[in-house]
Amino acid sequence: MQAFVERWIGSIERECLDYFVPLGEEHLNLLVREYVAHHNDERPPRNRQCAARWSTNVPNDIPTLKFVGCKKRLGGLLRHYHRKAA
Repeated sequence: MQAFVERWIGSIERECLDYFVPLGEEHLNLLVREYVAHHNDERPPRNRQCAARWSTNVPNDIPTLKFVGCKKRLGGLLRHYHRKAA
């Protein structure tokens, strides 16, 4: 279990906390909440079974920029691109 916790702490440090100086406990909690929401809801999965499931839903046509939306977290540090509804 310790290896999983160390990897999680390393991920949040590299991808989030290296870019911010938390100004207090509330600010640190906000940064961690935003990162966790991005990690759980928007980030593509890393393992092979989930990645294969995601890749089958990709359409053959390449969308133009007017059909692509971007959701930003933490001032644009974390971004999630998605297709807009037609």
